[in-house]
Amino acid sequence: MEATSENPSPGKVFSWIERIGNKVPNPFLLFVYLILVLMVATAIISSFDLAVKNPTNGEMVRVNNLMSIAGLQWILPNIIKNFSNFTPLGSILALVIGAGLAEKVGLLQALMVKLASRVSRRYASYMVLFIAFFSHISSDAALVVMPPLGALIFLAVGRHPVAGLLAAIAGVASGFTANLLIVTTDVLLSGISTEAAKAVSDTVHVSVIDNWFFMATSVIVLTLAGAILTDKFVEPRLPQWQEGNGERLAALTSLENRGLRAAGNVLIFPYPLVFFITWIALLLVWYLLGLPIGPGVWPQLP
Repeated sequence: MEATSENPSPGKVFSWIERIGNKVPNPFLLFVYLILVLMVATAIISSFDLAVKNPTNGEMVRVNNLMSIAGLQWILPNIIKNFSNFTPLGSILALVIGAGLAEKVGLLQALMVKLASRVSRRYASYMVLFIAFFSHISSDAALVVMPPLGALIFLAVGRHPVAGLLAAIAGVASGFTANLLIVTTDVLLSGISTEAAKAVSDTVHVSVIDNWFFMATSVIVLTLAGAILTDKFVEPRLPQWQEGNGERLAALTSLENRGLRAAGNVLIFPYPLVFFITWIALLLVWYLLGLPIGPGVWPQLP
């Protein structure tokens, strides 16, 4: 197959956005730059001897100069402590291990291919973006898995693969953490919010599901918006794509299909069964001990 350049070059606004985006540095360097900016800001603010009142205890908190000798001596031994004392660290590690295992054994990739196996040409953009949002369960690995999968989905339905690749990148990067499921980033952000809320009150706790309603709604809104932008603006600006032979989305093998069915059975059936048996057992023990049963009544032995 071959691409022929028939459409006009991108407009000035799109060209400007592209130039600015290409100049954005690596995320690692962004954090390094932010740390340097923070250190310079503390040096400037501390020179004015500014302070704020802590709302929890009324004490005055002053800005320390992180570029001073004392500031550098404070930074070096506290790097590990800041990491290890982070509240959601344990939950994040557990979720990352689970998501990493699912990605390593091919469960996530097989599930994404299964979702995309019967998509029509008209709704390819919607499917790519929806799967991209779902892929956030694998965190940063989604940036590696989804772009080629999006291109393959568009190829399979005879559309421009670059448009599918761009739609997948937009869904993973621009719509990051928008998901119908609770993912690692939800745990991370809830922990950060809880730590920040302690500056006001130690009793405030931000749950991992507090932001779920917004994120779940965002999946629908961003899927519609991203698909319309892809179909109406992005793909028409690309060179015309002439389909060849042999480019199709690889079908799952019989072993992969059996693996998906087994994973689904393990996920769906055992947990409700265990919950039901445990609930009945607790109810029987509760009744045999003569404890009161009813709403608003604290358990008390007769």
